[in-house]
Amino acid sequence: SPSTSPLRQVMDACGVEVDWVTYSGWGLHDLKAEERWRMTVGPDAFADVMDKYGGPEGVAAWRALLDASEPVVDAAMACPPMALRADPLGFCATALFPYLLPAIASASFKARRFVPDLLTGASSMLFDLAPDTRNEFLDRWIDYLAFALSGLPADGTVGAAVAYTLGDLHRPNSVLDYPVGGSGAVCEALAASVSEKSGCDVRTRSPVDEILVDERGKVEGVRLGDGSVVKCGTVVSNADTWTTAAKLLRPSALPNVKDWQGARE
Repeated sequence: SPSTSPLRQVMDACGVEVDWVTYSGWGLHDLKAEERWRMTVGPDAFADVMDKYGGPEGVAAWRALLDASEPVVDAAMACPPMALRADPLGFCATALFPYLLPAIASASFKARRFVPDLLTGASSMLFDLAPDTRNEFLDRWIDYLAFALSGLPADGTVGAAVAYTLGDLHRPNSVLDYPVGGSGAVCEALAASVSEKSGCDVRTRSPVDEILVDERGKVEGVRLGDGSVVKCGTVVSNADTWTTAAKLLRPSALPNVKDWQGARE
């Protein structure tokens, strides 16, 4: 059956063959409770965790949050990730009209809130839907999910991401997908597929040491970790901002970073 995993949807759409295994949960170590416990996916298993760690009202708080956030979860999961397009006309045709507008209208009515605010705002806003059932352990759990997605707590993570994750983890018959060989196997398979179908050269296991620019600040190419140079007129960096500005560009185009680089030399 089709997977809800965006990664697996991309791989399937590209026709990339990777072996997948499914699993039902993972182990966690709670530093505050100084205990280990297992997160099992599905609609009911987490209630046992809330009963043990969430105090007398833990299960009720969990159920209340799930019930109150259901419209937002439905809206977040309504549009398949593969339907999202970068071009405006394509986005309207494949995502906005067939999926998003009906889901937002229905969800906003059920939630009695304008759901786009909840989808684009911080995920901590989900608690506003059930304000009388706040629970310390549940707050920390939502912070954990947010951190796993973005590296930030719930008040710094977009609501749609956490809502989608809540829906995916706690739906009936939920399972998790894992590619055999991990991210390395995914990269190798995608590289082989792109090379074959587009005729371009995809290099894996080739870390970039520096983005090369001339005296006018125009990009010339990249220097790889082995010292070889790849000449090109355009470089697109998918590294984070700090890595790109402070490590790959030398000297950096950002004055403060350039001064920092000079102080380290």
